Amino acid sequence: MGKPTQTKQIIRMISAHIPPFSDEAAKRIHKNLFPHTLRFRVQRRTLLALAACLLLFCGWFFFVNRNPAQCTCWHFVGFDAGNTRHVPMTEQPGQLIWRQPLHAFGGFAKPLAWKNLVLVSASGSKSAPSFIEAYEAATGQLVWKTGFEEGAINRDKSVSDRFIQNSRLFIVNGASCLSLDAFTGRDLRRIDPPPGVSGWSFLSSDKKGLIGASSDGRTLFKMDPETGKNVWTTALAGDAGAPAIQGARLFCLTDKGELAALDTRNGSVIWTKRLEAGQGRSRIHANGRWGIAVTEKDEAAVFDLETGAMAWERGIPGIYTSGLALGSDTLYLDGGKSALDLATGTEVVRGAADSLGRCSPPVLAGDRIIETFSLVSALPACEGVIMAGRRFFTVSNGFLLAFTAVELKS
Repeated sequence: MGKPTQTKQIIRMISAHIPPFSDEAAKRIHKNLFPHTLRFRVQRRTLLALAACLLLFCGWFFFVNRNPAQCTCWHFVGFDAGNTRHVPMTEQPGQLIWRQPLHAFGGFAKPLAWKNLVLVSASGSKSAPSFIEAYEAATGQLVWKTGFEEGAINRDKSVSDRFIQNSRLFIVNGASCLSLDAFTGRDLRRIDPPPGVSGWSFLSSDKKGLIGASSDGRTLFKMDPETGKNVWTTALAGDAGAPAIQGARLFCLTDKGELAALDTRNGSVIWTKRLEAGQGRSRIHANGRWGIAVTEKDEAAVFDLETGAMAWERGIPGIYTSGLALGSDTLYLDGGKSALDLATGTEVVRGAADSLGRCSPPVLAGDRIIETFSLVSALPACEGVIMAGRRFFTVSNGFLLAFTAVELKS
């Protein structure tokens, strides 16, 4: 073997001057150096148990509150941002369980439902100040009520001007968007339109922001609901009607007949199409592959949401006033008495339209149609029926009505 290195020689010199440790000395050294070893082990086990409990609680909390969209709530005026009135439920209305008188006129209440509450607009007359009233879904008891200035709430049932998201009610009053606590009615904040934009008309959401239009409908914009900051602004050639949103796309039709698809993330235009019959006020519905544009002149145009290619166009009496329900492949009209194939426009079901059907929009529950007028024994119910949890609700003849839900029969 070779000569030891200088380091080894130094170690040997130091070791030669250190007496060997006895077993008793070693124990004393260990006790002095590590007096808290046992305590640390106990504390570590306690901390691990607490961490496990915390993880279990967080998992339970996330499961219960995982996504507001999972609670069969009626978030928007047309159920969802696509205005489909297509609800993933398998129930049908049962017995009337309560009713509450409302100071509201037909087509104005625009009921929404969130968890255990039903929210409606109310007013003594078309010119009187308006209110939002919240009722307990199970009992019909008034929970809270808040007022707005005269004419502040849009009274056209075809205009989407409110929705509920993350337990907050967002509603526009013509000038700005108000954020209220859905459970208490407490005013949380006011969000103004972007600088240089006058007023705020319709309101929708892509789950990440508030999407609206200027008073003249010629400017679309998106606002951050938490900060109130403008995300994007896009100018249009005409006045945009009530839009529909599906995924990251917004679809709208202007009063000049321009049908457009926009990217809700940045406001860029994806495609545009020209509709000769698309003049005047309008409303868009979108579900799955198909969208339908409806005008105040009762003209309807079904188009492919991906490309904008037209499937068919035709006049349908009463479609704008009465409203519709949109399935993935079928269009339901006349309060649910008639149905058309979306791809071809051919009649699937043909019923005799009447004044009630022309007033009341249907609801599609799963693959079954719910006819509002069958609920209320021929009373006018122009709001249509909404549903949330194990309840059905409608506004009819000045009353808010609640019905039980029973399983649909096969």
